[in-house]
Amino acid sequence: MIEIQKKIEIKHHKQLLVEGVDEAKFFVQLLDYMHVSDVQVIPYKGKDNHKEFKNIFQTPNFPNIVVSIGIIRDADENDPISAFQSICNALKQLSIAQPDKMNVFTDAKPRIGIFILPDCKNSGMIEDILLNSLNEKPEMECVDSFLTCMKKYNCEFKNPAKNRIKSWLASRKEVDYGLGLGISAEKKYWNFDHPAFSELANFIKNI
Repeated sequence: MIEIQKKIEIKHHKQLLVEGVDEAKFFVQLLDYMHVSDVQVIPYKGKDNHKEFKNIFQTPNFPNIVVSIGIIRDADENDPISAFQSICNALKQLSIAQPDKMNVFTDAKPRIGIFILPDCKNSGMIEDILLNSLNEKPEMECVDSFLTCMKKYNCEFKNPAKNRIKSWLASRKEVDYGLGLGISAEKKYWNFDHPAFSELANFIKNI
């Protein structure tokens, strides 16, 4: 099982950098499911946390050990190109070669690849991938009926994708464990074999 390090300590030649601790727990489960054991997951604690990027890339032994890095973040409501450019700017400040486009790795050492969720094309987040994996589930009709009903009573939903995911997770057996991405992945709620995860999984394989 791949572990998340509370203190940055480089242990593997391959690194996967993700936004936060909850996301890191989710990706640890995805990597475990994929039988990938040589990638270390490190949260960089914020979408534009360039200071943490610096801390990671300047960790002792980083240049000597790391040969390949995958960086993942949500586009959210923005154009994925702006999210991609934000990461490239952070890398440029550290004199690290940047990829020309998303979902492609550089040839330099370390190799760098950037994946902007959900698909490097549209605005959104990891929850959009999760929703795509739930499309065939009949209970999603109930989820959408519930949210439509709540809107009648002036309940505002800032993030429709997250609200749909949380509503679906609330129907799971072990909701007392929390509704985070990490816990839900640990409880095997997500079908990682679903085609919705294919592009993301391929990116991870290329690290």
